[in-house]
Amino acid sequence: MALLPERITHRSDQTRMTESHVGIMSWAMAIECVGRYFELEDASDRYGASMPVADDEEMTTPHAIISRTTQHLEKIGITASTSDRPVVDAPEADFPLLLCLSDGTALFLAQKTPAGFEAWCNDHEKALLRPSEIEALPLVQAFSLSLQKSSVPTRSLHLRSSMQSEAFLEPRHLLYPDRIQYLLIVCSAGLQLLAVGTAAFLLILIVDRFILPDAAGSTIAFSSAVIAIGLVLATSRLLQRVQVGWLASRFTSSLTDLLFDSFLKTPLGTRHSALKDLPKTLTALDRLRLIANTDALHALPDALLAVGCILFLFLIDNQLAWPAFIGLATLHVTSIAMYYPLKKASDALIGQMAAENGLMEETFYALETIRLSQSEAFVQGLWHQTRKKAAKARLWFGVLSETITTLSLVIGIGSLIYLLSAGIPQVINQTLTVGEFLSLFLLSGGGFMYAHRFVTAQSNAQLVFAAIRRLQPLVQAKRHTAASSSDNQTALEGPYDIEIAELTFAYSSPGPTVFDGLNLTIKQGEKVAILGKIGSGKTSLGRILAAVYKGSHGTYHLAGHDTAILSGEQVRSVLRVVGQDTSLFKGTLRSNVTMGRKGVADQRLFDVLNMTGADALLHGHPFGLDLPIEDFGRNLSSGQRQAVVMARALLEPPQILFLDEPTGNMDSRSEKNFVRQLRNIVGPDQTLILTTHRTMPLALVDRLIILGDGKVLADGPKEKVIDLITG
Repeated sequence: MALLPERITHRSDQTRMTESHVGIMSWAMAIECVGRYFELEDASDRYGASMPVADDEEMTTPHAIISRTTQHLEKIGITASTSDRPVVDAPEADFPLLLCLSDGTALFLAQKTPAGFEAWCNDHEKALLRPSEIEALPLVQAFSLSLQKSSVPTRSLHLRSSMQSEAFLEPRHLLYPDRIQYLLIVCSAGLQLLAVGTAAFLLILIVDRFILPDAAGSTIAFSSAVIAIGLVLATSRLLQRVQVGWLASRFTSSLTDLLFDSFLKTPLGTRHSALKDLPKTLTALDRLRLIANTDALHALPDALLAVGCILFLFLIDNQLAWPAFIGLATLHVTSIAMYYPLKKASDALIGQMAAENGLMEETFYALETIRLSQSEAFVQGLWHQTRKKAAKARLWFGVLSETITTLSLVIGIGSLIYLLSAGIPQVINQTLTVGEFLSLFLLSGGGFMYAHRFVTAQSNAQLVFAAIRRLQPLVQAKRHTAASSSDNQTALEGPYDIEIAELTFAYSSPGPTVFDGLNLTIKQGEKVAILGKIGSGKTSLGRILAAVYKGSHGTYHLAGHDTAILSGEQVRSVLRVVGQDTSLFKGTLRSNVTMGRKGVADQRLFDVLNMTGADALLHGHPFGLDLPIEDFGRNLSSGQRQAVVMARALLEPPQILFLDEPTGNMDSRSEKNFVRQLRNIVGPDQTLILTTHRTMPLALVDRLIILGDGKVLADGPKEKVIDLITG
């Protein structure tokens, strides 16, 4: 366990996220730690995903979060009892403890030891907190946790066994994941049903007892009743709107969090194959956000209301209720019959919309290439083909949607016409009162209005489910996760030698082989350059060394350990690869170099920036290290981006440093300065491996390896290999 620094830094911004190395974390992460502690990962993920979101101020106060958290803990079988005594004085029997802090963050203390308190952090790490650090925390409440296994929910709650680990993605789970939401739906529908029924019977009472016998004296009573009915109906509708707004917020926030988590945990080896579906994924997400707060979420309450209105009709007049019932049944049967055509059409529409967006994005980023190669006509042709297919998908989806909408209107209007033709004669013959007739008309109209909304919402609902089906492959894909505490997490110890034997590797099968029986050994402290033609595997070797990819055959040992049984985190803790992918994030120059590391002195930042030539960015700029960086570093040149990425890598040089074309975008002056500075940075016990097609970086190495045909073609001291090449 690592001993924490004396001072713990807290943040109170909207995300309320602090650094995982001090144990302070969001409540969602704290719930995950609790689940891991009690070996309830699946349950903790399910309920952790439904925690209050950061943009909902009402649900992010400490006491609101405490209330919500204890409810979720109970659902996964964990009892949380408040602990009133100071944490530092709590006996070992009270642990584990879950601490709620005043800034809305949490801290999970697994146990109390003679040396301090064991805190569980993000990424399956643990840390040791001193009593003085615990006393300095802005504590609101501490909970002692215990597990009641009998109350743990079983997997039978999941809708589909094939989705057990991702049951939250099921649309119904995503919209209505617990009993409280089901209760809200039923209560909302019941309240509106009560309002409609009250309106119907008040209408009967007023018309039959007041208006017809004494029209002059009924104005006040009738006006009051109309106002009361209007208020009840408006209130019930407002409550339903509030509920739908809350569900929409939960829906979009939870799904967005789930997607971002999937992006972050996508295995590096499958990232390139996932990129081709990224425009479709983002299109589906945009469609979900657009539809989530519309009448599509009213479908279930509206269906209940339509049925309720027909039941009221039977209470008033059994004979006249049957035609309305038959019309409503016909409407629902038609809706069911249209389910699969609408499903197919919505899938096609979402796919074609994604194709349009993907081509737009591709065209924008490749605009320079398009103009230089004079390919405008070609791209324009692609756009016309894509737009034609999208227009066809929109037209077919619109035809189906309008068909079911028009059909619902025809059935509804036909039923009302029948009611008029059959009801008016009964009123004339005095077998039906005027009030009853008006109530029948009101209930029939209301029933078909709700049924019409339910049926027309099916189109939007199908788009929602089509979007979710687009998102599922990404979210259900195997994710990159840190190894659990029970896995082999032993810290690697020197000597940090690299040994590759008979390694075979290809990016896809079937596909061209990059390495075929590769054998390579690099001892700790060696300074090596990897040379070879384009496509010889120089960059691929770095990815294999960093455990991004694994060979199909052969072995790769690092520090005496077979990397097949090591986690990627263990490998990358001692070996860092700086590739040609110069990824920068929107923020500042400082944040892009430190990447979240705290306590880095400005002078240290100036030193590494000077080493890579990125210090030129600071000259004459008023913001200095806080120079704004745009998305992907678009406001910097390719050479400046590479210099910043190199500075990031050299901030804390690892035991083994692999640099892929480190000076590829530098001018000769910057390159010379970089080589001089790097020679002073890399110590005699640190291993340096670099690939290059330029001669100046070779001054840093004393050994050359030449790759070709999937093997090592030449390997030896620099001078001898150069003589071999030139001779």
